[in-house]
Amino acid sequence: MKQFLWNYTNIHSPFYGKWMAALLDTTNALERGCWFARHLCEWSSAFIVDHNNIPENIYGKWNKSWLDDEDMKNELAEYIMSLGKFFSAMDLKNYLDTPEVQAQYGMKKGICEKTAQNWLKKMGYWWHREPMGQYVDGHECEDVRVYCQKDKNGKEEEDNSPQPHEQQVVIWFHDESTFYTHDWRKQRWVKSTETAVPQPKVEGCSLMTADFVSAKYAWLRSPDGKESVCVIFRAGKNCDGYFANDKIIMQVNKAMNIVSRDYSEEEHISVFDNATTHVQIQKFEAFRVKFVHLILGSFP
Repeated sequence: MKQFLWNYTNIHSPFYGKWMAALLDTTNALERGCWFARHLCEWSSAFIVDHNNIPENIYGKWNKSWLDDEDMKNELAEYIMSLGKFFSAMDLKNYLDTPEVQAQYGMKKGICEKTAQNWLKKMGYWWHREPMGQYVDGHECEDVRVYCQKDKNGKEEEDNSPQPHEQQVVIWFHDESTFYTHDWRKQRWVKSTETAVPQPKVEGCSLMTADFVSAKYAWLRSPDGKESVCVIFRAGKNCDGYFANDKIIMQVNKAMNIVSRDYSEEEHISVFDNATTHVQIQKFEAFRVKFVHLILGSFP
């Protein structure tokens, strides 16, 4: 405003006495637009009428956030903790839209979703996948530790590794996958101080699949694709039970029938992990097809 009035009142200025020309020159010099020119005209006219009417520069005053209030910040932190692991920026927005909260902190209106996201970041939360740690399984059970300890105490393990031969070898890996209700919900607002913790393998209802897979044939199927060994069931006491040793033997028997009938020109090796349901190898002795059973360490 000072520069504009100087251009307008200075007798040496090329815009002396030329209101609009001085206004446009000042606006262009400041690289501003029509909105600024219109308000500059209003501010200057008001100042000419009343020299005490000087616009207040609010530069820096809009940077103060409601989140700078420690009481509000602590209350929001408690509210977020009450929501559990999974919450969204809309939860925070809806909470601040309540008349009780607005009256408590003197807020005239709530905040938008984008502001809620910025507040969560300011409070130390970031939107990404939650930290992943080890899974808690049954491999640490007492009977498993005793079984593994016997091997460590000098018991010589039988060498079941495949020997040189002329037939082509196809290695089939026994794959078991369990899908839980909330497996898809891994991306959330994570506190910056949060670290990975061991997680149980149970989170809601589950659906388990078990199948054999190889690099050559992919999933074990008959050549026409009509017969497979894939097992799909709902694990649990009140559902389809558990994938115990007897079910694995039934699945392996079915796999034997397919490979002996459709892939008999090759030698086949099945690979299992060291889960307790896989260790009863004495029941496999009556198999009609040579299907070598390797007991290996747990796969990641």
